[in-house]
Amino acid sequence: MRNQWTMVASVLLLLWMLSLTLRQQQISPGWWERSQKLRQRVRHTCTSFNVSSEVTQRHLRNIYVDDTRGVLYCSVHKVASSTWKRVWLKMTSSTAAVSNTTTRHPLRRVVSAYRDKLYAPSDMEDMDISAHIKKTLTQKFGTSSTHTKDDVVSFADYIRLITHQEDDEDISWDGHWRPIHQMCNPCGIDYDFIGKFENLHEDMNHVLQWLGVDKIVRELPVPMKNTGADHLASFYLKNLSSSLRKSFLAHYFLDYLSFEYEFI
Repeated sequence: MRNQWTMVASVLLLLWMLSLTLRQQQISPGWWERSQKLRQRVRHTCTSFNVSSEVTQRHLRNIYVDDTRGVLYCSVHKVASSTWKRVWLKMTSSTAAVSNTTTRHPLRRVVSAYRDKLYAPSDMEDMDISAHIKKTLTQKFGTSSTHTKDDVVSFADYIRLITHQEDDEDISWDGHWRPIHQMCNPCGIDYDFIGKFENLHEDMNHVLQWLGVDKIVRELPVPMKNTGADHLASFYLKNLSSSLRKSFLAHYFLDYLSFEYEFI
């Protein structure tokens, strides 16, 4: 199955790059139009590739539901999840019935998690994550992983671990890198609104109005840490081998295609 995805992803990558110029020339639509376009794109992708719509316990782990407020939210780590959770706590019973989630460019999200949890963790983030990942790498591949000169798990090994993780395999902290399709199952849950981390402030301001909490949440919470992932993603990508790049694309193929992200 993994080899099949890799082959399909390689072919579609070429088509994707051909359409890149045309997409960049399009005028960016408003927040609602962007979301409706993403919802339509998700439905088309799910149908075209016959993706399962079954909602499992794994998906439910990431979903917050408030029956009183009539709100459903799928939380994805490294996609402003802390910001959304703080907004969630301030919501009142005046909110409208709505389900929503937020996406992020797969590579930038993964780079953000790497830099936040492994490369330069803060004291608060340093919870022996690095030691656990090193142990997991050794268990999975039978050899010691390749570390940097500072004994940090290399980005290549990190990607190797991610791309060899099975759908039903649990690895501690994997919510920071699992594909959004695996976490939120947009093929099985028809979200009313799908936003993008890249348009976070504009999207959130409008969604807060929609939820009826714009007068309660007057200012969006400030991110606790900037990992610089948006600027460094291309640097990390070019240092991966060709085979790891293909494996990465295959692993996040549905996220790239559904949410209209470019493979940079």
